[in-house]
Amino acid sequence: MPETSISIAEAAQIIGKSRRFVQIGLQKGIFPFGWALKLEEDNHNYNYFISRKLFEQYVGGLEQ
Repeated sequence: MPETSISIAEAAQIIGKSRRFVQIGLQKGIFPFGWALKLEEDNHNYNYFISRKLFEQYVGGLEQ
């Protein structure tokens, strides 16, 4: 089964930006390829999801 998501680190490396850049973009809803969820019991930590399919569309395809 193919992976449906990619990591923050992988996304950051591919677009040539920092991990923090990708995290903040997801938190603010700027990027169309994933999202950030803040847990109610923890006001400081987020969980991130980046859709591999949406990310590939966004960057024009991942390098293999």
